[in-house]
Amino acid sequence: MSVEAFLDTNIFVYAFDETAPEKRQIAEQLIQEGLCEETAVIRPNTGSTMRAWRARQKAGA
Repeated sequence: MSVEAFLDTNIFVYAFDETAPEKRQIAEQLIQEGLCEETAVIRPNTGSTMRAWRARQKAGA
């Protein structure tokens, strides 16, 4: 398998962010193109993803 890109796990936070529709659309597109076409892999970054998720939850997003 040839990999053209790495998707940081933060991209999945943006994919569910209803407060930023433009970022959400871009994230969904990157996920669709990268994973479904098998040109990208997920780069784990669990710590920062969880911090971002918790910050959004606390902010009421």
